[in-house]
Amino acid sequence: MEVNCSLPIYGVYLNLGPYGPYPPEALVIPGSNMTFTMTQGSMNISIPITPGLNYLFSIVKLITISPAEAGIDNYLTAELGVEYASINIDSLSTYAKITTYITYSSNIDITTNGTTYITVTPYYYVQINNNIQNLVLAVSSKPLIMLTGAPWIHYSYNNCTVVNTGIPGITPWTTYLLYTPYCSINTSISPITVNFVDESMQELKCNNVFIATQGGSVLGLTSNLTLNPESNRVLYITINGMKTIGIYLNSIPVSTITVSIPLIPRSSLSIIDKAGNPINALIYLNINGTLVPLVNGSCIYPGNYDVYALTNGELMN
Repeated sequence: MEVNCSLPIYGVYLNLGPYGPYPPEALVIPGSNMTFTMTQGSMNISIPITPGLNYLFSIVKLITISPAEAGIDNYLTAELGVEYASINIDSLSTYAKITTYITYSSNIDITTNGTTYITVTPYYYVQINNNIQNLVLAVSSKPLIMLTGAPWIHYSYNNCTVVNTGIPGITPWTTYLLYTPYCSINTSISPITVNFVDESMQELKCNNVFIATQGGSVLGLTSNLTLNPESNRVLYITINGMKTIGIYLNSIPVSTITVSIPLIPRSSLSIIDKAGNPINALIYLNINGTLVPLVNGSCIYPGNYDVYALTNGELMN
């Protein structure tokens, strides 16, 4: 796949077969470490299912004692890195090779021909809502926030309660358990500044051009505007009340975006006589039989126009 990096792309998502798409925003929750020891042969490790959570991926570390070799032959698994270190086992120091993998599979096949220690850390996720109620985290580590969607939305969380092993279970005589774990998710929207320039990348000011937003607001074009990218993704340029240009912001960077629109300001037009001498004259455009004056500070869309100039009291076509 080729990605055009000149476009304001903030992410590419590939959907693989039976694996469902990730939500644009999710709370990622690390699971408890799973540890194993192998000396020879192969082992299949299944990632446990956590009620209320969706499996995301696992980080697998293979610690092999030289000269042992071990590996993972699994679908959707990639090696992240290799390091060599001295480790202590039963008060003895030995040399080990540590290989780290990431796998999106929920079943891991590991093969080794010598002493190998295995650590598997699964990660789960739950889709972010404005308020995730009754979410109990099965581990003591704090969750992470995963963003695969709009970068202009900022999330934070608080009150993410982990399982307290000291809390008694529900018994037949328990009438009410005074414990309500939850995660509160807070969101904030970063407004986007859209700068409008002409084709020479100069600031564009036109008193007869207006921006109509998707939400119905009509704003005068004063070189830039600030919008909410959640609700205003489509803008329209209207000149003298006529909708002429549609701008579709399919991908927006975090803070600003510059849009070049092909408008011709009156100041860039000149009138000369046959001898090449400039003439100071008022210009009119014949728009559907109506003469519309083109004055300083106004703009037109490039095209073919029926133009009149008022000079010496006469209209000249």
